[in-house]
Amino acid sequence: MGRKIRNDDGVIERLKDQDLDVMYKVLENASKEEVPIEVDGMVYLIPKPISDLIDSLAIQAGIDSPVEIENEA
Repeated sequence: MGRKIRNDDGVIERLKDQDLDVMYKVLENASKEEVPIEVDGMVYLIPKPISDLIDSLAIQAGIDSPVEIENEA
């Protein structure tokens, strides 16, 4: 029985020939906390600090009020 091919196998194949520095940067970026944001019906994952900035600007502009989401840890 063969190994199941995944959509991200191509990315892994390209990474195996990279320097360790490149691999560490990719891993670091992949492990950053991201949160979902919906824009015009599309959901995007963005870094938490950017989400916090958007929330703060919306509150300052009087457009939105903060919504607390329980963490599913």
